Amino acid sequence: MKKLLILAFVLLLLLSGCGEAPEETVPTTEPVATEDPGVYLPGSEAESSSGGAVYQYAPEGEDFLDIGILGDRVFLFSGKEKTTIQVLTGEAGQRGPKRELPLAPESYTIVNSGIAYYDGNGAVVYLDGQLEQHHTLTLPEGSAGLPAIAPEGSEVFYCQGQALRGLDTQREVSRLIKSQSCTDQVLEACFFEGKLVRSLVTLEDGTKELRYISTENGATVSTDTGIERLDTHGDSYFLTRMDGVTRQYIYGARTETPKLLHAPETCMVGALPLGGAVGIKTEETGLTLSFYDLESGKKTAAVTIPGGKPVVDLCADSRTGCIWVLTEEGGLYRWQKEKSPVTEDAVYSGTVFTREAPDTEGLAALQTRVDALNKQHGVSIRIWKEAVKTTDGHVLEEEYQTAAITQALDAVEAVLVKFPENFLYKSVNTKLRLCIVRSVDGEVKSLRFLDDRDTYILLCCGMDMETAFLKAMGYVVDIHTLGNSPMLDNWSKLNPEGFAYGEQADDSLTKGESRAFADAESMTALAEERARLFYYAMTPENGEMFQSEIMQQKLRLMCQAIRDAWRLEKKTETYLWEQYLTESIAYKK
Repeated sequence: MKKLLILAFVLLLLLSGCGEAPEETVPTTEPVATEDPGVYLPGSEAESSSGGAVYQYAPEGEDFLDIGILGDRVFLFSGKEKTTIQVLTGEAGQRGPKRELPLAPESYTIVNSGIAYYDGNGAVVYLDGQLEQHHTLTLPEGSAGLPAIAPEGSEVFYCQGQALRGLDTQREVSRLIKSQSCTDQVLEACFFEGKLVRSLVTLEDGTKELRYISTENGATVSTDTGIERLDTHGDSYFLTRMDGVTRQYIYGARTETPKLLHAPETCMVGALPLGGAVGIKTEETGLTLSFYDLESGKKTAAVTIPGGKPVVDLCADSRTGCIWVLTEEGGLYRWQKEKSPVTEDAVYSGTVFTREAPDTEGLAALQTRVDALNKQHGVSIRIWKEAVKTTDGHVLEEEYQTAAITQALDAVEAVLVKFPENFLYKSVNTKLRLCIVRSVDGEVKSLRFLDDRDTYILLCCGMDMETAFLKAMGYVVDIHTLGNSPMLDNWSKLNPEGFAYGEQADDSLTKGESRAFADAESMTALAEERARLFYYAMTPENGEMFQSEIMQQKLRLMCQAIRDAWRLEKKTETYLWEQYLTESIAYKK
């Protein structure tokens, strides 16, 4: 271009001849069109520390919520009520078209032709890779809610009264998939290229049910409410589900036996176009990504991005074999996993265990551990089916996942060692029965009850075991103390004059120099007060609670009564529940 401009200027001089000299002017040139350098940040810390495996980008905006891939194009979605779509292309992240649409991000689906979305007025709009509208599909009259758009764009699914229907986008012919007896139904997503949809159905009695429905035959494939995320690609899937308190990563093909990926990361996302899954670990030092090959079950690549923020979304690019990662605060990275390989012999794939087919070998190993704990501490810990044999009229759900039981046993063992030898054994007439279950009456809670003079403490997996056990033990200790020592008979004399247990509004009794109770709940009943007092005395960082004169008197009386009831008067050691006494009551020779 510059050479052409110079030539034109010379020709102008020649053609002007020797006539009158033109006015002196400053020559101007047209701006030279340059190729967009993109938003790629060459030489970033992420790139240098990873040996070139990770490229970092700096797109405009910091509130990106989703990312998608179509060919060589990367779509970034930002906004909440309104959505801005940005297009980046190539390794350099060259800026393509940008468009703002008045809809929330969940309205958009990436399809083979570009992007499709529901406009809120009864039509599905299709945009091409340049974000230009090229087609509009009007839904039949009576359709309700957001439709679900198949990724390949061949069909749109929608609700019409009690009917779930599919609309062919080419012929615009509607078909009935399933008629459901319900008062309302909401389509949430579709999977397996439109062969499966997820629908939230409100039944006639008002209850809601999540259904996964086959669009091929209308059958309800699953009603699993534990599924947190489902990624599909062709007939392959990778799903995250909660089974009780155990998070499972399950993968496979629709017609194959599912497998379990038990990698150490607590967050996994499918990268099915590359035949794998990505483990995500966020720490103060940075973001670590690990790639697991689903065919072999092995970790084949890993990289750490210094300073990387938590992941918002990621997607795999089958064209280049790269993984695009979107993080909080507008971070965007492109990971070429082949440049950061790892070699491990460990295999992370295994069997999916269910209630009908549990890990009997693992449960047997846990029972061996339970037997050892029972012998060591003089208690009777019960797991799996043994834990739900005695119910006292309650509905108990057994826990069969070994990971959940293992975590519970770790917590129980940590609190059992806080008690002196034989203390728990002598706390009840027979052995204290600790039942580790999944739920009690449909809830994750603790429960204490007596059955034929046996004392049961039910502990649900996933709860704070130490807190639950110590609060329950507060009642057990109080009952044993009352039955074996007269020292607590005059407990009420330590309360402020005129005080009566019940609902109390005077919070001055739970703070300051006049403090007489640990908390408001302690003022509801005498047994409740001493049980909670024992709990607070056993747990750390409660010294301030026992600074008042009355609280010291109550703690001292409780501790003396415990020594009397367990015949510990001449023991020289200081027990954990005595840690906040201002003066020791341990025996001095």
